Amino acid sequence: MVISTTTGLVASSAFIEVVGSSLIEVVRSNPVAVLIPIILGVLLLAYQVID
Repeated sequence: MVISTTTGLVASSAFIEVVGSSLIEVVRSNPVAVLIPIILGVLLLAYQVID
């Protein structure tokens, strides 16, 4: 049981590391493409809060 939990943690942390590094690469190569959806999301949240 402990072995499977440890394996799961290692696998998930490795997956998070891969996703994080690929996200960082995308942000470095094209920051505008990342900023636009973030800004849109913030605006949508603001509209929902105002309503």
